[in-house]
Amino acid sequence: MRFNSLEYVLFLAAYLVLVRIVPARANTLLIIAASLVFYAWWDPLLAWVPLVLCSMAYLGVHWQSVAATPTAQRARMLTVVATLFVPLAIFKYEDFFYNDIVAPVLDAPIHDLRWVLPLGISFITFTMVAYVVDVYRGKFPREASFPRLLAFTLYFPQLIAGPILRPAQLLPQLGRSNQRRLASLGLGLTIFTVGLVKKVVFADSIGGVVDTAFAAPGELDLLTCWLAILGFTVQIYCDFSGYTDMAIGSAVMLGVRLPTNFDRPYAVLSLRDFWRRWHITLSNWLRDYLYIPLGGNRRTVPRHLANIVITMVLGGLWHGANWTLIAWGGVHGVGLALVHLVGMWPAGARACRLV
Repeated sequence: MRFNSLEYVLFLAAYLVLVRIVPARANTLLIIAASLVFYAWWDPLLAWVPLVLCSMAYLGVHWQSVAATPTAQRARMLTVVATLFVPLAIFKYEDFFYNDIVAPVLDAPIHDLRWVLPLGISFITFTMVAYVVDVYRGKFPREASFPRLLAFTLYFPQLIAGPILRPAQLLPQLGRSNQRRLASLGLGLTIFTVGLVKKVVFADSIGGVVDTAFAAPGELDLLTCWLAILGFTVQIYCDFSGYTDMAIGSAVMLGVRLPTNFDRPYAVLSLRDFWRRWHITLSNWLRDYLYIPLGGNRRTVPRHLANIVITMVLGGLWHGANWTLIAWGGVHGVGLALVHLVGMWPAGARACRLV
């Protein structure tokens, strides 16, 4: 169910009542049950996806923790991470990889497996990878309780659209009693309402106009094209940040604080600052689990710049399986590489205010 639906409002109201009357010791089971209902509302046949991903992470962390040597532990961690990406690769990228890469090379026929993309599979996969890697790095202890890890995986406010969480940002909060006091109900409702207005009043209404313009761009004059582009920038921000606000607001009503995901991204002076403020949890995930493992800025200058471009290209691919988003990621990657390159010279950095 979507946050901007009557079904979700009724669901959240029922959950707010249940969290007050269900015994504290059953809080984890309540989160799991409610979140499964929330997820299965879209397609009950795919409710197994988060369960399988959580099981893979739980068993994988145990497997890597009993390795005899650090080398074996690292190898097992990498194996678990690769395995976690298998469902995402099959559901989201198999058709694209075959039809757009393999088939043209082999002159093979095009086919469509017609996979139904499981809701939030990208967010769930990234969340589980963060858990596995953080435990390996010693940043978070291995969670002994499978139900608690499952509650973390399924937690419905952030399940389908983020923010992308690290275990330290949510797991410790799930067992606290403040979830039952609902002391921040007013604040949470305010944040949720702001997000709802962004989504329904701005994003959805502007989206209809923008879609009509983009459907026949050749028939538009220059001014109308620019207005459509500017309209899309407003639409996409209000859509993404509005949905995130509704997720954060829902969690605040339950006494849980989720991280900020958007921080005035259009009020910046550089592309570098933009990515520090736009979809912050995704940017941080790409930095910590992709860019830094690739070598970050610890290599030669060409390698450093290549790491930036690779990270952004893969970030574009994460958004969707098509060449347009890959190109979008590449453009942003090249732009960020140029920003970093200019920033390596103090005079250029001061002039452009890039560092």
